[in-house]
Amino acid sequence: MADIADRLATANQVLVREEILDAYGHLSVRDPDHDQQFLLARYLPPSLVTAADVRAFDLAGELVEPEDTALYSERYIHAAVYRARPDVRAVCHTHAPDLVAFGIAGVEPRPVFHMAATFGPRIPIFDDYDPDSGLLINTLAQAHRLAAVLGENKGALMRGHGAVVTGQSLEDVLMGSIYLVCNARIRLAAAALNPEVVALSERECAAGSRLIGRPASQQRAWSHFTGLLPAAAGHQGGRDDRPEQPPRR
Repeated sequence: MADIADRLATANQVLVREEILDAYGHLSVRDPDHDQQFLLARYLPPSLVTAADVRAFDLAGELVEPEDTALYSERYIHAAVYRARPDVRAVCHTHAPDLVAFGIAGVEPRPVFHMAATFGPRIPIFDDYDPDSGLLINTLAQAHRLAAVLGENKGALMRGHGAVVTGQSLEDVLMGSIYLVCNARIRLAAAALNPEVVALSERECAAGSRLIGRPASQQRAWSHFTGLLPAAAGHQGGRDDRPEQPPRR
C-alpha cells in the first residue's frame, strides 16, 4: 500500500496547489489490492496529508482496521460512489467556488472547453440533503442518494456545497478535477461577453474523451502538475504532533 498511499498524498498536494482543495474536501483511491476497499486520509487538511495518514476503508465508509483517530464525516461520499460504480478507481470531493456558483444557479457546467470533454454533456446537480444535515453528506443514506444522482456520469454538483468527481485512476481524477473547475471559470468569463455560450456537442465530448482522456494524456498532466510541487511535498512523514480535531467534513 505504500506506493499508492504516497501517490494519494502527492495528489492531495497538487489539488491544494491548484485550488481545487483547500482546508476542506478530500481525495480517495480504490485499494488496488482489495477491490471492496478504498484509501483515504484521516481527518486532516489536504495540505498536510502524507502517506502515513492514509487509511483503508470498507464500502460502508468504516475503517478496515479500527483505531482511535478522527475521520472525515463525509467519507461516505466515497464509499457510496465506489459501491455504486465498480468502474470508478478514484474520487475527489471539492468545494471549488466556481462549481458552487453553478450549483446554486441550478445550471449544469456543460463542457465548453475541450479539456473538460471527458465529462460528457451531463453534469447533474444533487439537491436531496437531509433537512438538518447542514448540507453535509455525513450519512451513508444521503451518500447513496448522491451516487444515484451521479449515475454513470463522471461528475456531479452538490447544491450549495461543491462537487464530486470520479476517475479511472488518480491521474484521471486529478486531471478531471482541475479541468472541470477550469471549464467553469471559462464559462463564467464567457457569459460576461455573451450569455449564449456554445457547449461541446455529445459527439465532440465523445471524441475529446477518446483523445484527452487516454492514459498517456493523463500521465502528461500528472507529470506536469506534480512537477510543480516543492521537492519535499508529500514526503514529510506523518507528524504525530498535529492536533486531531473532531470530525467536521
